Amino acid sequence: MSFIAGDLDLAREIAQEAMTRTLEAWDRIESDEHALRFTLRVGSNLAKTRWRRSKRTEPAGLEVGQGAATDPTIDVEDRLVLEAALRSLSDRQRASLALVDYIGLDVADAADILGMPASTVRVHLTRGRRRLARSLQPAYRPSETDG
Repeated sequence: MSFIAGDLDLAREIAQEAMTRTLEAWDRIESDEHALRFTLRVGSNLAKTRWRRSKRTEPAGLEVGQGAATDPTIDVEDRLVLEAALRSLSDRQRASLALVDYIGLDVADAADILGMPASTVRVHLTRGRRRLARSLQPAYRPSETDG
């Protein structure tokens, strides 16, 4: 969820709420697979809702990465570049990439969770991957020997 939410603490909060809602709906859950899909869909919806609300109420001047938990194995500069690249994606691209590439769901399950056709998820995956590749490409810096 932190991939979708963009903040580890917020992701934990969303995951806890999603699991609580799954437990509340347990009498309607048919299998472990259904529970997983249900929890991921609720979590995705909660993340989208909070993101929309934060866009309306976020104070000006906050920088990318403020308040986000940091992984000590990732260089701070690399983390900021990655966060900026992820934020440049649309909500649907980011959610599709999170579910398929990060969590490892197949496209059909991701489509079910996101409430869109599998072909649309594939389009968002392709566009999101291309955008990330462009954003994360190192900038060409000519060296002194390049003339």
